[in-house]
Amino acid sequence: MKTVLTIWLAMILFFPALPSGAEEAESQPVAASPTEEAESQPTTPQARARIEAPESQPTAPSRSTETQAAESQPSSDPEVDIRAPSSYTAKKFFLFPLALPGYVMRGVTYPIHELARLMERKKVVEWTSAYLTRKDWVIFPILQFGGGDGFGGGLAFRAKDMFGSGYNLTLDYTIFSDLDQRAGLRISSPTYYLADRPFHYRFQARFRDKTDARFYGLGADSLEENRSEYAYDRVRAGLEFDYEPLPGLTISSPFQILTDRATPDEDLDHPSVEQTFPLNQLVALNERVTFAIFGLQVAHDTRDAEINATRGGYRMVRFLRFQGLDSGRFNFNEIELDVRHYFKLWTPEHILALRNNWVFQQATGAGGVPFNLRAELDVNSPLRGFPTGRFRDAASVLFNFEYRYPIWDHLQGTLFVDTGKVFNGIEGFNFNDWRYSVGGGLRIFFKDFFIFRAQVGYGGEGAVFVFKVGENL
Repeated sequence: MKTVLTIWLAMILFFPALPSGAEEAESQPVAASPTEEAESQPTTPQARARIEAPESQPTAPSRSTETQAAESQPSSDPEVDIRAPSSYTAKKFFLFPLALPGYVMRGVTYPIHELARLMERKKVVEWTSAYLTRKDWVIFPILQFGGGDGFGGGLAFRAKDMFGSGYNLTLDYTIFSDLDQRAGLRISSPTYYLADRPFHYRFQARFRDKTDARFYGLGADSLEENRSEYAYDRVRAGLEFDYEPLPGLTISSPFQILTDRATPDEDLDHPSVEQTFPLNQLVALNERVTFAIFGLQVAHDTRDAEINATRGGYRMVRFLRFQGLDSGRFNFNEIELDVRHYFKLWTPEHILALRNNWVFQQATGAGGVPFNLRAELDVNSPLRGFPTGRFRDAASVLFNFEYRYPIWDHLQGTLFVDTGKVFNGIEGFNFNDWRYSVGGGLRIFFKDFFIFRAQVGYGGEGAVFVFKVGENL
């Protein structure tokens, strides 16, 4: 694990010093195209002789006065120095292993490329672009499969500038094959200005009803064969205010209500949680808990895009207080630190995405933190080689390394390595029982709206496949 941390720190220190594609292009001479080169060459024998002769060579006395006068005028044809960049050989050498996965995946994904070309010829892409970017409201599908959540489908609705008020609305609803449900509502305000700096707020509400949630126990050493089942319903709603005192720096403050109830459940293959684990691990089982959530978040965002970023970074620290409204037995604090950075590997199309995430929970009530609100590491964290709900405890740490490479237009490939662990507070942190996952996938992106993502990860307990709409890093 110390070797992994050393490699990760070396990447952070090394790659920022590498020139991006744009910077390198500015530092290299521009080569002319064949057409430009042909146009820039002299077309008469006299002009060619003039350029080939040294400047100190005397002019032939037989030339006419008009010819001498014409030759004394500055030439309108530019002199073009065509040279290969000094780093050309080195770039080809280093880029070959980066481009090799793309060459391999082109053969595998060629039918997708042909389908995309057919859609372009039929103007499907053009129509979709106009539909998503120009209409004041859109309806689009939601698809999800794998990762322990089963197959789900639904619809999302987005309206911009409702009734000319400047407010935006987003609604979504998804139902799964086992009748689990999730829904969301988001209303965001127009941008106001406070001391000449942007300020806005939004109201959000999320609902989840799940009947086959998984619990494997607490701690990094929890066993796969201890999988058990429970059900829960959860609603979280409230306001969040954002203020940007400096460009890229945002201060946020949420005021929300969370209500949650976890109950025993079982299926034909797995027992209920209380049949496998002692009740002291199942804090707040069969009890409805309601919290008021408030706190502070500071984020610094220098990414060139929120979705499908290619450069820049995102740093965030957040403190949340979960204050019980029915009793103070389950009060707790949560602190999260999230750091992400994106590097161009010599060309704009090859991207290295790095992420480090820490979560700490501190129980301040006599009852402890409800077991199904504990910090998690699973396919959604993402520790992509493990299913939903695989690891839980009072704290978690996660490192993600992801290489993104081009295959076709709008189609990227990914290779990733994830490593992390859960632990019982700062005093329980060590370098034992770290979990690793490796894998790869495809990302189909369309402007800045959404990404269809298909990926498979392996962490030693079987492959985990996921297909869904959304961004990971």
